[in-house]
Amino acid sequence: MNIEEAIAKSAESLTIFIVKEALFCNVYEESAWRFIELVKPYKPIKKRVKKLNMEVVSIGFPKSQLPGLLNIIEQNGFTLAQEESGSLTIKILSEPDVNFTEWKQNIPMNLSEKPVLTDQSISSNQVELFSIVKEVELFTVADHTPMQSMQFLIDLQNKIKLVKKMPE
Repeated sequence: MNIEEAIAKSAESLTIFIVKEALFCNVYEESAWRFIELVKPYKPIKKRVKKLNMEVVSIGFPKSQLPGLLNIIEQNGFTLAQEESGSLTIKILSEPDVNFTEWKQNIPMNLSEKPVLTDQSISSNQVELFSIVKEVELFTVADHTPMQSMQFLIDLQNKIKLVKKMPE
């Protein structure tokens, strides 16, 4: 499921839409707001998603926490409306008292995103290391076999060794 679909489903009133991805669960936008206000107060993250040209609020937690969270959901009188391999839909009784738009505006942007390289004096080592970090960031372990992941790690180690040998 892509992020556009998850955000569209999260906008449905009186629902919390949870996306299961590999070892984690993610909850976006209105569903994150409902989850935090009505189920458990996780710390939300707001990031700019270029593909959607918008700021997106989300929370995430390990799948291992799902059974305990489903117990809390049941205790609150909410029901599991639909469960698929990649998602859960929870029906809630009423919307939170806090306005979603105001709630979202009060969440600070996550500024710990990729650094902007503007200084002309950046060494080639720094540029090379930045490209290695970018490769790691873009590599999704869940989409690769264990052998592919091991080969990726070996390739990274070799690149780092080359960078260490480069003159400043």
